[in-house]
Amino acid sequence: MRITKNVRIQFNFGEDDEDTYDVDLQISWEASNETEVRTALDEAVQKWIRENVSYTWEEVEVEEDDP
Repeated sequence: MRITKNVRIQFNFGEDDEDTYDVDLQISWEASNETEVRTALDEAVQKWIRENVSYTWEEVEVEEDDP
């Protein structure tokens, strides 16, 4: 069976969730029974993140304040 769910992915950055971003989307996947429906949603979300979220990074020098 084909399952389609509307989900909200919440990305948290920083300490104490100081920067939070929500992404609403619809995810579809194949499942053959109720157990697969529950576990497959998590796998579908993880797959979407791997395929659609990218990042770059670079090393930076941190300036320390003199006392």
